[in-house]
Amino acid sequence: MKKFMLGGVAALALLTLGTAAFAQGKEPIKVGLLTSITGAPANGLAARLGAEIAIKEINTAGGLDGHKLELVIGDDQNNATQAAAETRRLVYQEKIAFLLGPSSSITTLPGIQVLNEAKIASVSAAGASILTPEFAPYHFSLLATAALQAKVMANYVQNVMKAKSVAVLNDDGTFGKEGGAALKAELEARKMNVTGIEQISLQETDLLPQLLKLRRGDPQALLMFSGSGEAIANTRKGMAQIGWNPIFVGNIAATALHRVISTIAGDSALEGMVGVLSKVSTYCPKDPLEAGPVPQFKKKLEAAAPGTKADPLSVIYMYDAAYIFKAAYLGTGGKTDGPTIAKWIEGNSAKLTGLVGGTAEVSKDNHFAYGVKSLAMIADFNKPRADGLLRRVDCP
Repeated sequence: MKKFMLGGVAALALLTLGTAAFAQGKEPIKVGLLTSITGAPANGLAARLGAEIAIKEINTAGGLDGHKLELVIGDDQNNATQAAAETRRLVYQEKIAFLLGPSSSITTLPGIQVLNEAKIASVSAAGASILTPEFAPYHFSLLATAALQAKVMANYVQNVMKAKSVAVLNDDGTFGKEGGAALKAELEARKMNVTGIEQISLQETDLLPQLLKLRRGDPQALLMFSGSGEAIANTRKGMAQIGWNPIFVGNIAATALHRVISTIAGDSALEGMVGVLSKVSTYCPKDPLEAGPVPQFKKKLEAAAPGTKADPLSVIYMYDAAYIFKAAYLGTGGKTDGPTIAKWIEGNSAKLTGLVGGTAEVSKDNHFAYGVKSLAMIADFNKPRADGLLRRVDCP
């Protein structure tokens, strides 16, 4: 973690070099970034790095119609109360025009009322299904919903793994509870044998009681839904302690935060794990090297931040979010108010080309950019191919 933080600081210092020419007299546009800098430093620094790279690129190219972008950072400390306070500070004190982040449902939901009141548009990496256009009219997410991830996980254990029995574990966070309920419903609809269901607290580190209960059912696979890399890491440590090794199937947090997991629980914790991931970040055995946008972005990341330990998959979210704002600003003739930005994104998702994470599927009824067809299951988390892509386990 210390190496990661040092690499991140060096990278961010590098990104401040260089200037662009901007039209005289044009005010800068403030863009807020809300992420967990101190509560979950690996994830927060990756989000910050993605935003920094994108904004530096945009400014180097002349900004937005001559306006320089100014990044203003808020630290939500991975805490709901702090997230609400920082959202309010960014909106009313810093007077941001747009918000990038946060990176989880726990820290996104507390600030929605503030963003609604101020009519500020935002792009997060939160997957709570409550984030509908009715509840959060100016919010968009680059993460698939819990229900969609649950569908992909259930399909894998039933149709690819051919499992006869499974168990379910989730955390007590907003996203974790929603994902656990979605898994239960999906597995029941498929008439699969669920041998046990348990929930853990995000504050717990000793998970042996829950794991021992689940082990008694002797399931072929354990499906875990969590928004926390730490919770997944503690689960894997506990499983190793009791010598329990079913196939471990995780949601997208298991893949996006696999470096956090290995830092806490060791590389062995990633063995035997399968997880959900955006399809553009995966490969099938016959796919050529360096095909698609993610390998190209990995080169860009390495050039912009030499030596960084940030996982490219965690950097991409806020990088893409900045470019969505750019497209909407230019597409609306320089508007920044939430209603105008949201309406443009709803009607022009096909024009959001060049996103590293894939083609967006946004509409007035759906503000989640990626659907079930955009997701895949991967294995060998710590063994990326030379181009950075991870091996799919559900290839045709």
